[in-house]
Amino acid sequence: METLDWIVIAGYFGLIGYIAWWYGRQQKDTADYFLAGRNAGWITIGASIFTSNIGSEHIVGLAGQGAATGMAMAHWELHAWVLIMLAGLFVPFYYKSGVETIPQFLEKRFNARARWVLSVVSLVAYIFTKVSVTVYAGAIVFKALLPEVNLTIGGLYLNAFWIGAFTTVVITGLYTVFGGMRAIMATSTPQALVILFGSAVITSIGLARLGGGDGIGAGWGEMVSSAKANADQFALWRPLSDPDFPWLGVLIASPIIGIWYWCTDQYIVQRTLTAKDLATARRGALFGGLLKVWPVLIFLIPGMIGWTLDKNFNRGAADPMLAQTFSRDISKEDESKAELELNSRLRELNDVTNADGQKGFFIQRELKDTKIDGETVKAFQIQGDQVFPTLVTSLLPTGIRGLIVACLLAALMSSLASLFNSSAALFTVDIYEKIRPGNSQKHLLTVGRIATVVVVGVGMIWIPVMAKVSDGGLYQYLQSVQGYLAPPITAVFLLGLFWKRMNAQGAVAALVTGFVLGMIKLSLQSFFGSAEGKMSDPAFLAAIGDFNFLYATGVLMVISIVVMIVVSLVTAPPTEDQTRGLTYGSIHHLAEDEIEGSWDTGNKVLAVLILLLVLGMYTYFSFWLK
Repeated sequence: METLDWIVIAGYFGLIGYIAWWYGRQQKDTADYFLAGRNAGWITIGASIFTSNIGSEHIVGLAGQGAATGMAMAHWELHAWVLIMLAGLFVPFYYKSGVETIPQFLEKRFNARARWVLSVVSLVAYIFTKVSVTVYAGAIVFKALLPEVNLTIGGLYLNAFWIGAFTTVVITGLYTVFGGMRAIMATSTPQALVILFGSAVITSIGLARLGGGDGIGAGWGEMVSSAKANADQFALWRPLSDPDFPWLGVLIASPIIGIWYWCTDQYIVQRTLTAKDLATARRGALFGGLLKVWPVLIFLIPGMIGWTLDKNFNRGAADPMLAQTFSRDISKEDESKAELELNSRLRELNDVTNADGQKGFFIQRELKDTKIDGETVKAFQIQGDQVFPTLVTSLLPTGIRGLIVACLLAALMSSLASLFNSSAALFTVDIYEKIRPGNSQKHLLTVGRIATVVVVGVGMIWIPVMAKVSDGGLYQYLQSVQGYLAPPITAVFLLGLFWKRMNAQGAVAALVTGFVLGMIKLSLQSFFGSAEGKMSDPAFLAAIGDFNFLYATGVLMVISIVVMIVVSLVTAPPTEDQTRGLTYGSIHHLAEDEIEGSWDTGNKVLAVLILLLVLGMYTYFSFWLK
């Protein structure tokens, strides 16, 4: 990091700080603080949806997944089509009901108990997954970019990882506390531009480096050629025998997780509730979908570029340590020593220039169990979470490097800010106001700010834990967590909107049953299985622990639906008043002209464009390695 890089970063922080201060002066009530006064435009809403979704875990984690598993995670990043469902199906219910939170909508459709269950589950999930992974992914980049930064406070030593993590959480927390949703929405558009532009720059420079003097097109051809030679590792669709991403499991689980995340999660849907009218809310959701089409190209592909660059340089600068393998009984002390020696050697090679005057490109390695000629041995493999930092430090010139770090900060801060505000909204509106009703808007605004501070504090406390639980495939692990949270919520919302007979007892039973079973599966997965370090006895618990998370998501969905239907049918049906305007047929009967009028030509064009882009990407990447 040089002076120009710091100037770019300082300029970014200055802009964000000024916007937070300016909009923070205008907070009057909870509608201002949580919904930006319900006066947002569609570009702002779409940009906010995109930046809320794209955190540092996307930029860092997806690059790592691209290097490790190729296009396997692309299915989760091609969920732009789900935002058509959000705009076309869900937004009219949320917007017309006048709710501030999604659990509040569940209370209108069912009862207060359903609202409580969803609020608690959402808060737990936000704090212990989204806060943790976003901060952790950002911190590892700080550690790579600023390894020399350290601080000692009262005998406590903090390196660049901890300094970066705590600094970003505190700064983001401050502008969220004072600026509220108005500040988040106002900063979303420039942050989206920075994220898209910065990621496109690193993709272009990486492809140009791969292509040598022949340009980006040649670089793409080189990457595709390398991927074809390793098609099993990089293919979009995997055979049913694949232990991690069998194609049938992907088709089952991906839509369930996508509908939960994009259509029912407060974290995302809250942005559409800030719209000035229904047509704007729907268009904002669709614009968010249009932006969501691009992460495959600007986040996953850079990981594959990094893998190819590393592989190409290995051919030109062979080092015996790179091919070294170890037997399964190697001691932990020897493992650590071998990793340290190799990574020290790789850092030296990264400073060596080749005949074209380019520096080396080697990504840090770690020892993992690997099958070689049918035998499981310890072998060096690329550390996925180091792919993006290596791209930044090895490829980018001064100034551009600062821009990319600002891009990472934009992703980190926008995602965290949205998370902090959504968590505070859930606590203030769904929990505090229910326990202590009748308080003034000024009092609730204060509670919302305090709740934001508490969430920030819990997130900071959780950071040290993340260093222990995030070893290896953090991004894939989090997808499995979402796979266990999503099914009962997706089932309750879909059946609740389309099946008038469904009642509160069925909804609560499905939510509780699905959540408990999901947490049991997650716990068993953590401790039981055939992998080294897990318990294999009793065998049936080990089998449940090893059961593929994609299929488990489908099983949980079926169980939730069955519980919901059975309990609803054996208990009293809801009254006409309880479902009026809250099911698909009744809302169209009450507000047919407004709902149909809000689905105007512009919204239809955006929906068709999203579908064409998603279909085009699926078509290309389904056959690109043939």
